[in-house]
Amino acid sequence: MIRNSKISAFILTLGFCSNVQATTPSADVETLNLCRNTTFTNTDISKLTNLKALDLSINNTITDISKLTKLRHLTLSYNNTINDINDLTNLIDLDLCNNNTITITDISKLTNLRILDLRNQTVITESEISNLKRKNPSLETLK
Repeated sequence: MIRNSKISAFILTLGFCSNVQATTPSADVETLNLCRNTTFTNTDISKLTNLKALDLSINNTITDISKLTKLRHLTLSYNNTINDINDLTNLIDLDLCNNNTITITDISKLTNLRILDLRNQTVITESEISNLKRKNPSLETLK
């Protein structure tokens, strides 16, 4: 368990984190790397409302991050299930590579996106990407 509201960046890479908990709902953490934490549960991560950059790659299931509305950079590569990202409208960089469980309706409201990494995924079609680019002409996709 992690308890600290005064840090601005935290990295828990290659560990097996079972719980992340901020001491207050307005914790000062802005950057958090929790990649490769296969036993990670993100129940308390929604309390870290000042997060601007979050890496949850290789974590299996990602849910309950919809309250992290200040996020600008989000890495969700190599996960099996991803939910609740459509309300993260401040995102400018979203990495969804190597995921096959996300659909275009999950990202259709993310009109501030500048970079969308969709490499090695087969769910989102070229026509869906074209439609998304029409809504957001400055979007660069990697596929």
